[in-house]
Amino acid sequence: MMMYACVWGWADAVRVCLQHGGNARAKNLVHHTPMMLAAKYGNLECVLTILTHHTFAEHLAQHRNRDKLADRDGTIDRGMLGETALSLAARHGRAAVLATLMENGWDVDMPEEDGSTPMLLASQNGHIGCVKVMLEKRENGFLDELYSHTRRMFKGAPEQQFSWDY
Repeated sequence: MMMYACVWGWADAVRVCLQHGGNARAKNLVHHTPMMLAAKYGNLECVLTILTHHTFAEHLAQHRNRDKLADRDGTIDRGMLGETALSLAARHGRAAVLATLMENGWDVDMPEEDGSTPMLLASQNGHIGCVKVMLEKRENGFLDELYSHTRRMFKGAPEQQFSWDY
């Protein structure tokens, strides 16, 4: 029930599920949690409902490392392909959800399993609003990430030999 409520944006249903013992970290067949589904479909009120529920908030508070969530011991739930709520919000252009998750400790530099970061996913999919949110809220510059990703993409490729002699 909570999964469907997060997809359709029924925050009151999410609240009722949580009040009656619903698991905010339960996973569907592709390992998406209610938070991930709410982020993917841009349902900000559902995201806020889950974030403010006491059991979820306590879980996040235990794993904070300098205002960012540490990704160890399964603190950050991931889908089958390594996606997080933040990366799903970035991939699908959900700027308001992205900003909320970043304000609550999700790390914009945390990559998926293939190395794609939320910044890269948003820019690849043309979500300028998400890119702007991340640039305003992050510590490192976009060019550093772009350079790093480009180097990873071409790692192992033969070096180009350039000559200045004509």
